[in-house]
Amino acid sequence: MDPRYEGKPLLRIAELYVIAAIGELTPEHEGLLTTMSPKLCEVYGVDKEDPNKDWRDALEVALTFPEGTREVIADTWAKAQKISEEEKMALTPEQFALVFIDANVPHQEE
Repeated sequence: MDPRYEGKPLLRIAELYVIAAIGELTPEHEGLLTTMSPKLCEVYGVDKEDPNKDWRDALEVALTFPEGTREVIADTWAKAQKISEEEKMALTPEQFALVFIDANVPHQEE
């Protein structure tokens, strides 16, 4: 296991949340998170019977993200892409997710 994730079970899911918010989640990860969705919703008190709720909503509760976080992430991604193009630097969705989470989510031991 990558030391980055040791003792931090939500960290990778948070990164995938960011990747999903920018529309870059792989079908493999989408399938895995969809499978995990009922349990995540149960653990974080999100109505898993509501067809409009899923793992994203559970993560927003777990990390106390405010309403509109997904839109903020998408806007930030668009700005970051523009800057990286102007600077002639590559920025992958994975890199963006790591930086976004490191800047916005405390990495607490759970």
